[in-house]
Amino acid sequence: MRRMRQALKRTYYLRKATPTKDSEGSTYPVYGEAQAIKAIIRHASGRMDVAQYGEHLDLILKMQYEDFDSVPIECGDGLCVYVGASDEPDYTVKAVKGLTEDTFKTYELEAV
Repeated sequence: MRRMRQALKRTYYLRKATPTKDSEGSTYPVYGEAQAIKAIIRHASGRMDVAQYGEHLDLILKMQYEDFDSVPIECGDGLCVYVGASDEPDYTVKAVKGLTEDTFKTYELEAV
């Protein structure tokens, strides 16, 4: 089984998103309580990412996370990367890419 390097993990705060409608019918996310998670977050780079995101590449981060059984992460959830746990999330989960079920998953994060 492939494992992540424990020394590279940092604590970040996940805030689950709940879609809510306003009086005009528009949908927007409301974020719940912050949950501490340990993950590795890096800037997106490489040919594939440049081809996919182009000039928006500086808004994308890649996150590696392996404890998805205890705290599941879904698209649309908020993540506090450069802000504190009590603030609104500064990144949202854009995509989930998993290798297999017994290894870590890679998440693409987009700046809000």
